[in-house]
Amino acid sequence: MGVKPPARPARGPQSDAQRMPSAGAPALALSLNFRWRPSVAIQWTPDLAVGIEEVDLQHQQLFAAADQLLEAMRQGKGRSEVASLLRFLERYVVEHFGCEEKTMAEARYPALEAHRAQHQGFTAELAALVQKHSTEGATAATVIHVNDRVCGWLRSHIAGSDKALGAFLADRRRPG
Repeated sequence: MGVKPPARPARGPQSDAQRMPSAGAPALALSLNFRWRPSVAIQWTPDLAVGIEEVDLQHQQLFAAADQLLEAMRQGKGRSEVASLLRFLERYVVEHFGCEEKTMAEARYPALEAHRAQHQGFTAELAALVQKHSTEGATAATVIHVNDRVCGWLRSHIAGSDKALGAFLADRRRPG
């Protein structure tokens, strides 16, 4: 892979006062002039392994990059640092999806077009998020969007569509 994720920062423990669990918490926190600090982390776990070594490694790197982005937003890092992490994630996703789609095409994966459409939808959503950040900065709404849509989509897509691809490829490798 040509794109390397930035080093992941160390994460310290958060107090309960730094966490606000409800969906309405960001608006309430902002109205009280309180800095909202979501307790978010996205980590790749072995149950997300799809059985394709290169893809699993890329997924781990995607999760590390998404986690670093969330942490930078949570810490209120500067706009340029968050923008840099968003752009990295955007580039890495395109490269990773290209690798996956090449694997699917070579294997004549029957769900290639549906899988590609999922990738295209996510890529468009991520591009819109990059644009939104460039105009609005890392607002509480942006952090929620990254956590819910970006991290949630990655986990869901890998656990569903990518694992189905892994199972298809494993079946093809089985003798007889």
